[in-house]
Amino acid sequence: MHIHHPCYDEDYIDLTAMDFEPWVQWLFTTDHSQWHDFCVSEPQKLLEYVTRLFNEFSQWVEPYTQNQIDEAIWFLLGAQLELGQYLMDRTIPLAQRLACLRAMYHPFADYLCKQGDNYQGGGFFMWWDLIIDNHFCGAQLITLDELKRRFGIDWGDAIEKSARSRRPLKETLRAWEQLYREIDPDHRALLDETLNVLKRILALGEPCCEGAALHGLGHLWHPKSGEVVQAFIHQHRASLNEESLQWLRNCRDGVVM
Repeated sequence: MHIHHPCYDEDYIDLTAMDFEPWVQWLFTTDHSQWHDFCVSEPQKLLEYVTRLFNEFSQWVEPYTQNQIDEAIWFLLGAQLELGQYLMDRTIPLAQRLACLRAMYHPFADYLCKQGDNYQGGGFFMWWDLIIDNHFCGAQLITLDELKRRFGIDWGDAIEKSARSRRPLKETLRAWEQLYREIDPDHRALLDETLNVLKRILALGEPCCEGAALHGLGHLWHPKSGEVVQAFIHQHRASLNEESLQWLRNCRDGVVM
């Protein structure tokens, strides 16, 4: 099995040598602004822990502050642990990786929805960006130079054109459809499951959850993401100002920043 965070030294903190409850306590009480020497000797066990945490999120985070919760999210998904690389790890059964993605619905539905505008951190809004853009899409599928060479898409021009367009951009949709056909079934299953989870989060109807889901859809580069966002635009058009509308159009066309 491939080890993403090997135990180079016996003094490293092995996150999978702990039982689940001490692992949760370590995750939420550690100051993650300091980069600690940690390792993961059992990647599959780590994914089991993360999946259980997400499924039971509201229960386990109850003792902790918003700042502790936000730091833990950034640790899990961001540059320190990079959970996305474990979701892409084919030595871990696909069913387990998909179960982890499905579990990500619950932190939004069971916790963030209840916090609403009272939640001050940025971890939930960036949640899907950190996974999708860094691991599922972006350079994992194609670079911006290749987008221009293969599909004639200039990224800056596409952002501006998208923001003005009432209808989905044909050139970006054509690119996402082609790239989706080219990737292997494992990768395609991850994108499909992510689309399903984002649609469920969007349907919660809480603005903070909607924003996170729309942001994720804007990074997903799934050929069906655009129609989901376009339907949201039609449903809410009367209440959208021009800035919000332009951002949503960028999400629709997969060119959101």
